[in-house]
Amino acid sequence: MSGFELVPVEGGDPVHLLPGETVLGRGPLLGISDTRVSRNHGLLENRNGLRLKPTHLNPCFVQSSLDDDPRPLQRGSWHQLHHGDLFSLLPGRLIFRVEAVEEEHTPRYSSLEAPSAPRRRVLPAWMSAAVSAGSLSSGLKGSRGF
Repeated sequence: MSGFELVPVEGGDPVHLLPGETVLGRGPLLGISDTRVSRNHGLLENRNGLRLKPTHLNPCFVQSSLDDDPRPLQRGSWHQLHHGDLFSLLPGRLIFRVEAVEEEHTPRYSSLEAPSAPRRRVLPAWMSAAVSAGSLSSGLKGSRGF
């Protein structure tokens, strides 16, 4: 299964996107503090691909390359994003490149950690002795246990 990361073009660590919806905007996720960016600037949906929907009056932008002019996206409409696409939250600033990443699947039991055999229950010595002598079962007959 593949996932997506947002790589800040202006530098910084990639942001791995979890499956489902992610709110884009000012805040710790993308490390944006510019007040021209709303806290709820756009919505990313990561389900069978990646798409972006601007949700604020100030639009999100897409551009074919860093040399192209940013094109505003229509508020409330979804826009499909692919590996290598660029989008920004301000015209020509806060640009992110979409990177498709292959997510690693770790098998439930790796070759280094084989599942352990079922554990056998070992009775304490006093209980084993009582069972073998028959005293445990004869002592319980006729008693209510309390």
